[in-house]
Amino acid sequence: MINRRCCFCKSGLADSTLIESEEGRLLWVDRSAIADQHVTASTQEVMRHYLETGIHNNHVYVGSLHSFHGEPAMGWNVLEDWEGNNL
Repeated sequence: MINRRCCFCKSGLADSTLIESEEGRLLWVDRSAIADQHVTASTQEVMRHYLETGIHNNHVYVGSLHSFHGEPAMGWNVLEDWEGNNL
C-alpha cells in the first residue's frame, strides 16, 4: 500500500479560493503557525525541506520517508524526466 500525501508550498497564493472535498478541508497556514499543526512526521519533513531549500528555487521535489535508527529520515530528489530536464 502506498500512502500519498501532498503539501503545496508557495508564496503569493493566500488569496486563492480553496474548495472542500470528501478528503477533508484545505486551508492556508501562515509560515509562523506551521509548527503548531497536528501533522505526520512526513509532513513536518516536507515543510522543513521547503523552508530550508525549496523556497529558494522553482524545482519540484520528490521525497521518500524511511526510518533511520528509529528516527524519520527523508530522502529528496528533484523531479526530472528521463533526459534530466526538471519538471
